[in-house]
Amino acid sequence: MALLEVKDLKVYFYQEQYIMAIRNVNFKINKGEIIGIVGESGCGKSVTSNAITRLLDETENAVCDGEIIFDGKNILKYNNKQLQNYRKHDVSMIFQNPLTSLDPLYTIRDQLKEALILSNNDSSDEKIEELLVKCQIKNAKAVMKLYPHELSGGMLQRVMIAIAISKKPKLLIADEPTTALDVTTQKEILKLFRQISEEFGISILFITHDLGIVEQLTDRVYVMYLGQVVEFANTKNIFERPLHPYTQGLFKSSPRYFNKPKEKLYTIKGNVENLKNLCPGCPFKNRCYRFINKCDKIYPKMIEVEENHFVRCFNIGDIDE
Repeated sequence: MALLEVKDLKVYFYQEQYIMAIRNVNFKINKGEIIGIVGESGCGKSVTSNAITRLLDETENAVCDGEIIFDGKNILKYNNKQLQNYRKHDVSMIFQNPLTSLDPLYTIRDQLKEALILSNNDSSDEKIEELLVKCQIKNAKAVMKLYPHELSGGMLQRVMIAIAISKKPKLLIADEPTTALDVTTQKEILKLFRQISEEFGISILFITHDLGIVEQLTDRVYVMYLGQVVEFANTKNIFERPLHPYTQGLFKSSPRYFNKPKEKLYTIKGNVENLKNLCPGCPFKNRCYRFINKCDKIYPKMIEVEENHFVRCFNIGDIDE
């Protein structure tokens, strides 16, 4: 049984009318697995992760529908006490900017100590030092006494990882945690995520727009566009043979994977549709180079093209066709 299974998740925001920001999203994460969600900014990656942690409950104009099954229970039906225990023990989240997550008035020691106390774990200085060492922080005793503004971006993100794993969660959600880091530090942080997953058996949901990170870290990848999953497969298959025109566009517009030095870097034409005025048919149709008449009126279903490789498209073809 999967640790987490999201079934037909829909998220609505009220802005003079209800707008569906997430549309029938389905995915699952097994124990110890690292899953990537990739897509452009605004495609619904962070909204999906906030739905899983039920942080959208704090937003008065948000409504969630569907099922989010964690360890066999639908968390959307949790009462306040169950939700508190879920957040306290089962799931942790790491955000893009650690400076906005850490309190500038407290030392690293105090903030780790608070996290350990709240999760009913050993909060001794020895335990805090042990956590910092596990997260590859040198001179942990000295770092414990520092304030967030005294640490580099990479060090701060390591501290956030230490706080996240302090309660021994089953699921760790990382929302663009390497965006503000230099390439060398980014590589070290990705290695740390892999080590944590293997050592503690923690499942990781990694959200990013960076295809290189997805390739290095994840076991499976889900590609999102305009609030829905358009393609998913194991990472190796996606990178060897992306099949949805949007996924292909992401690869072709990335310098890392675009191997035609004498040509201009590819750009996906057009603009993302407005969710308030979403037309029938495929939501990618106005930007798609594989458009056929069928795309204009009918919403494509997710189909299995190859073993465990699913695509939401009527006109599938290889990237160079």
